[in-house]
Amino acid sequence: MNLSLFIADRINRHENSAFASFIIKLAIISVTLSVSVMIITTCLVMGFKNQIKSKVFDFWGHIHLNSPEYNQALEPRPLQLSEGLLDSIRHIKNVPYTDERNLLGIPLPPKDRHTAGGIEHIQGIVQVPGILTIHNQIEGLVLKGVGLAFDTTFLNKYLISGTGLLKNDSTQRTIIISQTTASRLKLKVGEDIVVYFVVGGKQIGRKFKISGIYNTGLEEYDQKFALCAASVLQQLLNWRSDEFTGYEIFVNNLDDLEPINDYLYAEVLPTNVFSSTIRNKLPGIFEWLQLQDYNEVVILGLMIIVCLINMVTVLIIFILNRLKMIGILKTLGMKNRSMQLIFLLQASRIIIFGLIGGNLIGLGLAWIQYHYKIIRLNEADYYLSIAPIEFSFSTILLINVFTLIAIMTFLIIPSTIISRISPVKTIEYN
Repeated sequence: MNLSLFIADRINRHENSAFASFIIKLAIISVTLSVSVMIITTCLVMGFKNQIKSKVFDFWGHIHLNSPEYNQALEPRPLQLSEGLLDSIRHIKNVPYTDERNLLGIPLPPKDRHTAGGIEHIQGIVQVPGILTIHNQIEGLVLKGVGLAFDTTFLNKYLISGTGLLKNDSTQRTIIISQTTASRLKLKVGEDIVVYFVVGGKQIGRKFKISGIYNTGLEEYDQKFALCAASVLQQLLNWRSDEFTGYEIFVNNLDDLEPINDYLYAEVLPTNVFSSTIRNKLPGIFEWLQLQDYNEVVILGLMIIVCLINMVTVLIIFILNRLKMIGILKTLGMKNRSMQLIFLLQASRIIIFGLIGGNLIGLGLAWIQYHYKIIRLNEADYYLSIAPIEFSFSTILLINVFTLIAIMTFLIIPSTIISRISPVKTIEYN
């Protein structure tokens, strides 16, 4: 090992061949570009997934509770959950993960008994379809009425103008509309609008003042939804303050979404309440996000393959360039494995320099995009107006370690050609 390291170091320090120096530089550039692309891809995909999920969950929650006959297009029916049931939902923890063996009644060994738990928040909502009319124009909307338990702090991320305060008192009723609706009907904060509802076969109008305009970039939400106080819609429907069309549940850990939903449906909720995750209600968005995972895997795989091909080529050139040295070392009794190690150490030096360069370029470009937001996107197509960047240093470290190990392991195969080299022929070779 020490002798191989010494020889490899001497070769690196005293490489006089212009061709070999050019190949080394080319190989370092190749690894640098591949690693930088992998890092930027990972940061972009992670940013896309987390920011879009954040938008979806902020407005819709993680799990929905509704009546089985609930239909947003029809006149809504009240759903009332007792305070005891709500408390039992809030205190859910240590939910067992669903497993095929569980379904067959097979007890799980301790190492396979995973649990999920943690309900962060539950809130009641009232959703009623209506028609907004102003300036002789009409717009179909779904008003989402939210109560005191509704966490409106997230709205600050999406508010374009206005305060976003939701009121229903003797002074005024307020509403928050989307930028899509505001642009289409030429509305501004502070204007009064009238929304008509059909209740009991009768048309009933309610006057609102616009207190805010939001934009999420999620077409499924922005085109249809407006926010108001739940009490407005409860009074309209002659419901009590504890009656809602449904409930939204937020969990502490998104990985626990499915097991908690299964546990709720099977163990906690009565038969007249149905639970479903937001993934089931908006499959298109989550399928699109899953497609990004596949794209990431393909790009990372291609970059690794490029590195492998280049490094195999470089290693073979190194070996061919040092045929006479190999013959002399074999004559002196050096083993094939020791000579393989010389060239693998040379290759590792190239890879490490490439990794350092790739990290500097990849993280540097990602940092520039993160702070200066240079790359803009079509929000209608990508749900975001700016290419998002999110850093996960554990993932970046994994990319570096995997790249180094994968390439070095694969290079063992072409390095075995050293064992087939004849000392006599190589010493005579010029």
